[in-house]
Amino acid sequence: MFNTVQFVDDAHGFITGEFGAVYRTTDSGATWQVENKIPGDFYPYSALFTNQTDGYISGLTGAILTTKDAGKTWVKLENPSALPQFGLAKQGDDIYSVGMNGSLLKLQNQQWQAVKHGAEAAPYLRAVLPLGADRLLIAGASGALHIAQLAGADTEAGKK
Repeated sequence: MFNTVQFVDDAHGFITGEFGAVYRTTDSGATWQVENKIPGDFYPYSALFTNQTDGYISGLTGAILTTKDAGKTWVKLENPSALPQFGLAKQGDDIYSVGMNGSLLKLQNQQWQAVKHGAEAAPYLRAVLPLGADRLLIAGASGALHIAQLAGADTEAGKK
């Protein structure tokens, strides 16, 4: 089963799916190349490619991986929360993730940090979308819908 599909420009796209499947196109989807499988039969919940080579993928048990070579190899990023993350988005130069227990994470120095976003913790946040400068639309279970203001938002690491 395929779980994600994304085009980063008119010609380049990625599909991820069960058992660590990664497919890449360089010809607008006319053909798809099978890339190396993500190790450990990885089950992707969300994928975000920021260009033709760099990407992020989240999965079960809070694992979030990154690639710098179009999915040929993957490296695990530190996620201290260990909460499963179901949505990834790029806002400006920053990468964000949403998931269990109403979590909003921001990638800082190759480590995910919790971000306070001013909403009651929904049990399950599933989707995140950038809304212009310093705002994210976050959606999830039980009708959770929230606009997070990011300007001046505290991360847990930034408070220490």
